[in-house]
Amino acid sequence: AGTKGYNVLTAMFAYSSIEQLEKNIVLYRKARKEAGLSQDGGCISLLIHTFVGNNEEVRSIVEDPIKKYLRDSLMAYHEGMKEDFGNISRENKEKLIDLKFESYFKDNALFGNVEKCLSTIDRLVAIGINDFACLVDFGVDEEIVLKQCSSLALLNQLVLSRFSNKLNNLSQSQDETECIHEEGNSHLSEMDSIIAEARGFSWGMMMNNQKNIVK
Repeated sequence: AGTKGYNVLTAMFAYSSIEQLEKNIVLYRKARKEAGLSQDGGCISLLIHTFVGNNEEVRSIVEDPIKKYLRDSLMAYHEGMKEDFGNISRENKEKLIDLKFESYFKDNALFGNVEKCLSTIDRLVAIGINDFACLVDFGVDEEIVLKQCSSLALLNQLVLSRFSNKLNNLSQSQDETECIHEEGNSHLSEMDSIIAEARGFSWGMMMNNQKNIVK
């Protein structure tokens, strides 16, 4: 992608940590530079699970659907690796899921109050993410998702204000027009688009080029 000057859409849930994501961004920037392109150019869009609100309330809302996702992912991984996941006791499986959830809730998603989410966004922008696609349709009841829209709108406004310089840099690099998927990543759901249209703001919080919106 970097060699050809493509923009990239990736997903936080494809990585075990922000540090792992950073390594791939470094490779992308290096490839751009070696191809004679602006090393700092290009749009790196990050699809990330999002639910903004009171920390403990958010935790209780997202815990079950995220743990289901983690169980399904773990099963798929072991099946792909042809490992017998069934040999692990149910108790140990749940302990593993609990540990993974704690890590995911803390660092791999935008879960919790505005301050917590901003802190995560700060870290992601620092490693080179310049576009966020907030995934809100992951098993939480639709009415509950809609109720958090005002908090998400506030986060959106704060991010746009805090990183206005990143917006300017992004607009200058849009002569590279293609946005590609990394294999296995999901697209923005129909529900995301409906809610965004109703509330009047973009889930891609720093997105200013329609070519980067995946339908």
